[in-house]
Amino acid sequence: MYLIPAVDASQGAVNYYEVDISSRYDVSRVLQQVKPKVIFHTATPNPFTPDHTLLERVNDFGTRNLIKCSKEVGTGKAFFYTSSSSIVRDHRNPLVKAKTSQSILAANRTGNDMLTVTIRPASIYGEGDELTTGNLIRNARSGHANIQIGSGRNMFDNTYERVEGEAFFVISDDPHFFWDTSRLVASIAEYSVEEKDVRTIPYWLMMLIAFLSEWIYWVGTLGRKRPKMTRWVVRLVSMERTFCIEKIKTRLGYRPLFNTEESMRRAVGWFLDQDHADETSKKVK
Repeated sequence: MYLIPAVDASQGAVNYYEVDISSRYDVSRVLQQVKPKVIFHTATPNPFTPDHTLLERVNDFGTRNLIKCSKEVGTGKAFFYTSSSSIVRDHRNPLVKAKTSQSILAANRTGNDMLTVTIRPASIYGEGDELTTGNLIRNARSGHANIQIGSGRNMFDNTYERVEGEAFFVISDDPHFFWDTSRLVASIAEYSVEEKDVRTIPYWLMMLIAFLSEWIYWVGTLGRKRPKMTRWVVRLVSMERTFCIEKIKTRLGYRPLFNTEESMRRAVGWFLDQDHADETSKKVK
């Protein structure tokens, strides 16, 4: 189940509707009531979930369902879909991502001329993020911020966006190595790691460990569970994902609001405040 926020521009209010995005009845009922002009579709399961059926039901079927219902209502002028840059790089669940992307592109300017846009970020963080920021902080708290896989020279900070039939790559315009970013988060969260304490695990060895771990989990749980460290995760944190953004800077005037360090400080600050509030709430109960 996901919450669909609907903004009432006349009153400046936001109403939330809990729906099953894969249910045509649920989605149609809400859209008929709200009659939106602009739709921002950000609903998705945790991308690291091993439940491929859930990923397909929400990301593919749910998205196509939302597009179809939006066109039937007929009030929509623009449809923004948050996808993932993994469709062009790390290729996890490529069939699901490809089918979803195809649905979005095919819906552009068809029927009621609603414009569709697909935004493909590689790693989202900021105030409100519990996945990327949370994982990095939990890694630091567990004392593993000094561990890196491979040489540590892989850049990892980008977003891919498609606007009205054209493709735009977007990054922070402030390149950082992935493992430097990991240690930056650790430092901001007061779990600093000295350069001399960094321990490097060869990529090939980590891939072997991940393979054996996946195999043991598969045998031990009959395929029902997967380890946190899989071969896909090893590839993800070891690859370089950077893009040229001159096109979007020149043609759309794109400029990032904050550099990487400031963005991370904001993200970590929010997460720690939220974490402290949760702990305080538990103690009160």
